[in-house]
Amino acid sequence: MIAVSVLGSILSPLTIVSKAASAATSFFDIIDSERIVAGGHRDTEALSQGGICFQHVDFTYPTRPESKVLRGMNLQFQSGKTTALVGPSGCGKSTVVALLERWYSPEDGSICLGQRNIEEMDLKWWRSQIGLVQQEPFLFNDTIFQNVAFGLVGTRWENEPDSVKAELVENACKEAFADEFIDRLPKVCPSCCS
Repeated sequence: MIAVSVLGSILSPLTIVSKAASAATSFFDIIDSERIVAGGHRDTEALSQGGICFQHVDFTYPTRPESKVLRGMNLQFQSGKTTALVGPSGCGKSTVVALLERWYSPEDGSICLGQRNIEEMDLKWWRSQIGLVQQEPFLFNDTIFQNVAFGLVGTRWENEPDSVKAELVENACKEAFADEFIDRLPKVCPSCCS
């Protein structure tokens, strides 16, 4: 009777440890994966002139090799234009973003900025050029100003005075078409935003 009780009290923690070890495998695979070497092009001219083009892109997530997400996709994001990706869950919207941010590479086809394949771009620089608002953004328990200003961390404007940041935040909100929504909110903003 005592042996069964001891076995029961040991079994639950062992099950948890087993599940944790299994989950840790994914993390170790990421840690051990081949690193993307820094360096490459920083094509600021192409950013302002060339659009982003997906050409015959095929993609399957490594964890689901039986389910192809993109098949021969052709898509163009024109420079200076706003583009929205819409569709039902599972249609590939997040996959397009993950490929753009180079978290994955296409199995076939290419993604280009102007005439240059994004795989040739300096990865850190490339990701710093991409602004993304997720479907379910995380907001800190703070003002809209502070939440947007957190996006300046790691940029050349990080240590600017609040008056400069306020102008940058206001412009960012206008570019994201969030200014009308924000203007309808009650004014409970700190003095730096007035």
